[in-house]
Formats: sequence, C-alpha cells, structure tokens
Amino acid sequence: MEKTRRYLLTALWVVLAMIVAACSGDDALGGDPVATGTDSLWVSLRVTAPAQPALVMRASNDHGTVEEFAVKDAILVLFKNSTDEEATAEVWRAYKITEGFKDDGLNSITQSTHVVQSLSVDDDLLTSDILYALVLLNGQGQFTVDSDQKLKVGGADWTGKTLSDFQSLPLTSIGNTTNGFFMSNAPVKDLSSSDITTLVKVTNVFVKEHQAKSSDGTTVMVERAAAKITLDPDIHLTTGITVNGNTANKLKVHSVEWAVAKRNQTSRAVRPAPSDPTLVDSENAINNQQRTMWTAPYDADYTSTRTGWMKPGDVCYVGERTASVADDATCIVLKVTFKDASNVIVNYNLYGTEGGANVTTTIGGTEYTNGVMYYTYPITHVANTHYGVVRDNIYRLKLSELTKIGKNTEP
Repeated sequence: MEKTRRYLLTALWVVLAMIVAACSGDDALGGDPVATGTDSLWVSLRVTAPAQPALVMRASNDHGTVEEFAVKDAILVLFKNSTDEEATAEVWRAYKITEGFKDDGLNSITQSTHVVQSLSVDDDLLTSDILYALVLLNGQGQFTVDSDQKLKVGGADWTGKTLSDFQSLPLTSIGNTTNGFFMSNAPVKDLSSSDITTLVKVTNVFVKEHQAKSSDGTTVMVERAAAKITLDPDIHLTTGITVNGNTANKLKVHSVEWAVAKRNQTSRAVRPAPSDPTLVDSENAINNQQRTMWTAPYDADYTSTRTGWMKPGDVCYVGERTASVADDATCIVLKVTFKDASNVIVNYNLYGTEGGANVTTTIGGTEYTNGVMYYTYPITHVANTHYGVVRDNIYRLKLSELTKIGKNTEP
C-alpha cells in the first residue's frame, strides 16, 4: 500500500494588531495601569487563506471542501504575563468575535476577513504586561465568553489558566462538516531562532484605533484538530494472488471496503509542541515560521473499534493519535472480497450460491467465507520512525497491490 501524506491546508492566518498604550501620546509608559485615562483598547483581526488554486499542500485532486474551511464561531483569548514566557502567561480576557466570518466557509478560502474588536480594560492590566493571543474557532459549544469577558470552558471560569491547561484539555468534539472543525493555534518554529512557540506575542503597540487598522499586525497560524484519512478510489490490482498452488486462476479483487481502527475520537484543544523540532512543514513557511508536524503520543476518547465500512474515495476525520511503534498506531482495515481470474464462481466457489447461502472455502488450511479477507495497515506519519496521525494532515492511502492471503476474521 502506497501512502501519500498531504497537509490539510492551514486554513486561516489570523493577523492581530493590539492597542496597548495608555492615557496620552504615543510614548510607551512604565508600569502604570493601561486603564488610566482610557476606557477601551482595540484588536484588529485579519483572517486570510490562500486562494484555492494555489493549495500546493494538497494532492492535485484534493483542494479541500467548503465545510473544511467554514468558521461558525470565533473566540480570541488573551493571556498576559509580567515576563516574556508563554508557558507562565495566564488567561486574562476572552472576546467572542461576532462579525467578519462567513458560515458557508467559501470566503474563508478565497478572501481575507478583517475584524476590529473593542476590549474593555481595568487596572489589572499594566503597560509593562506582555500580551499573548490564542484563537479558538468552531468551539462546538465547549468554549463560551460571559458578559465579564471571562473564558468559560464547560461552564467553568478559565481565568488564570495557562497554555498547558489547553494542551491537556480533551475536546468534546473535533467538529464535523456540519458544525465546522475545531481550530486553534499551531506550534510553530521560528526559522531565525529555532524556538517553538504556540501563543502569539502581541508586538504591535498603538494608541489610536486607526493605527491598529492600518498595521500589518502579527500572524497567528491555526490548525484543525482533525486529521483526514482517505483511501484512493483508483484501485487497479492486476497480478492477483496464487491460491493452493493454482497459478492459472489467481484471485482478483471483486470489491474493497475500508475502515479506521485504533483511533482517537477527539483530541486536545491545543497540540503540545513536539520534542523533535526537525519535523516541520518546510515547504510552507509564513513570515519566517514553519508549522511543526509532530506531537507526543496521547489518547483522547480512544477506541480500538473500527469505524463503519466505507467505500474507496470516502473520507474519515479522526482525532490525532501518534504512537511510538507501528503496532499501536491508528490503522486502516481493508475488507476485500475476491473473485477468481475467470470472473466466475468455478475454481474456488468463493461467492456462495445464487440462493444466498454462505459458502466457505479452505485456503492454506484456513476457512474463508464468501471470498472475504481482511488486511490491516498501520499509518506512518514519517516512514519507519513516526507512526499514527497528526492533526490537520491528510493521509491518502493508495492500494497498489495485494500479494498475500489476508485474515479470515476482522483483526
């Protein structure tokens, strides 16, 4: 089986410009409260994705769907810290972005969306504080914002929480084609320093609203929590399988169904940065940053039970799940029904009778019912070294040949 891994297009670049100056003038102030002499600050968001014909990260026939790009709801979470360390920065405020996004997803693919958000402030924000941004899209009802601009997760106040809390938080859902797919900041590697960061430090400081609107801002790279798996529908198996030494009538494939097993049904709210900084999306740097492409093994709502059977060309979305060994990785299960080389039920009586009764055939000492065999293929993220699936990646598996007898029961 040939596997082609493609990135699911990091759908949205969120650009922020933050006004964090105080009462008057354009000068930076010391440790004074930002609220002195002003009632509000402003955030400028610009959400942009490449036009569809330029999606070089996908296979040529997989440019993504409207549903994969849709933004149904958006929350901006602001962290603050007195020191320049994202790990110890704490949730300060949250804001529900209510304008600028299109729920059909189409404009998220082809256009840039500009949103200006007003922030109310008080004396707990100093001009010396460092602000960080986290963007949550399509929150599936798990994330809300109350009237005091506090982030609520499952109804609980998350003020004061840190990045690690998001990295260990199981999502109630990764989303779907109806409600949109959950997205959040991606851990990115800075090409100049090799540092890996997830929260985005707000570096543009302005006094006036119009300055924020005209600023280029700071880029936030987001990624979907789902990985996308599909079996290529272009299946041409020609050589067949020799059975019981009969080389004249090799078994040929009559039909193929597939499923996904050993899978996570959800994922974490934010992907932890990988310990291996060399695994990055080296072909698609944005503003001198590359999205990292790995994460530590983790189970969230894990099930070994397979999905329902699908046809080649169908798509399955799963939560990310990496593994240290192939046998433990998320896998593809194939259900293959064979026929003989002459396309009739004569040599091995594989299909059964016209009356519909099951027929068993002994091949190599094993009984098979109605010509059905099962095969299992662990998914590799990087050949022979990293196994499983990582969020916002496409795993397109191509069935190129079957040369051995499969199992007679589901694995």
